[in-house]
Amino acid sequence: MLLNTTVVTEGEPPSLIPESYRPLIIICFGLWGWIIATNTLSWQKINVNTVLYQHSMATDYSTSSRSLFIFATILTSIISFHIMVLEPLFMHHTQYVMYKSGPVILCHTIVIAVAIFGPCRRECYSFLKCLYRLLFKLHYHQIHFSDVIVADILISFSGVPAEVYTQLIQSYNLSPLLCYEPYVTSLPFLIRLKQCLNDYFSQKQPRSNRRQLINAFKYASAIPVIFLSHHTSQITHFGTYNLQEKRNDKWLWHIWFISAMSSTLFAFSWDLIIDWGLIQISQQQTSVIFHARKDLYFSDPVWYLFAVLLNGSFRTLKIASHLYRIHPFCIDMAEIVRRWVWVIFRFENDWIKRSYNEQKT
Repeated sequence: MLLNTTVVTEGEPPSLIPESYRPLIIICFGLWGWIIATNTLSWQKINVNTVLYQHSMATDYSTSSRSLFIFATILTSIISFHIMVLEPLFMHHTQYVMYKSGPVILCHTIVIAVAIFGPCRRECYSFLKCLYRLLFKLHYHQIHFSDVIVADILISFSGVPAEVYTQLIQSYNLSPLLCYEPYVTSLPFLIRLKQCLNDYFSQKQPRSNRRQLINAFKYASAIPVIFLSHHTSQITHFGTYNLQEKRNDKWLWHIWFISAMSSTLFAFSWDLIIDWGLIQISQQQTSVIFHARKDLYFSDPVWYLFAVLLNGSFRTLKIASHLYRIHPFCIDMAEIVRRWVWVIFRFENDWIKRSYNEQKT
């Protein structure tokens, strides 16, 4: 049971958004972001389904887009009604915690029912099938590009299950179990790590596909950062230690900072070189040459510069939250914006590669 309590730390104003609704709000915001990103691609004559399912006979995306738009509108209306109408009504007119949590439980139940039986039930079932493959299948004969995209998107939404887990633990006064929160946050990274290793070892000659091994290391390097980040945040908010422990914590904080910066720089470079293909590497004799990609699908190069700057700045925002007071909700929202910008240029790069391969054949 998710209680509608809002945690307020010393020196911070109370939040306007009840904490129990934040996971739903993040999901709703992410859904609108996906709609905007995919419709932007369709507007630019990029067939989203063709890129997702790697099939030239893929159906038109407009039908799915309309269903998702209707679902997002319904979801927004339900959440807004509960926060602005039912939440104040129950909070001010009842003294029982069980009744106060009633709007939260009702809101989650209605949203799940609309997702399963509503206008986008086909997309919901496809997502659940994909989620089953990601979570329970240990070996794939072929990894679908759509599964890779979903796994990458889940990484940006890793704060949602972690926040739900934290709220459940706090609701039942099981504070010792909060130490397992990093395991929940790490799950999407482990899924992506499993995909990369499976893709690497499934090749007849794994050494010829070292890119996937490097990609696996990228996701593996993020997991220690998550655990160190959790420990340093616990120290910041709850810890009172003696001098020796403070010195150890200081060293631990520096280890976290170096690891986080290294992992962020690695992921940012991977975006530019591999996922977006904006920087290409060519080797001539003993020298390595970096140059920008010449084939740009979007006519104005300013959009590419804007995407690179936004990607880099929003990636470092989570590190900055350990140095400055930035609300975790704002960090989660910024990460989702960064992910949808990433999706647009990831699809653009794959669409150019596909067009180039079709021209060769």
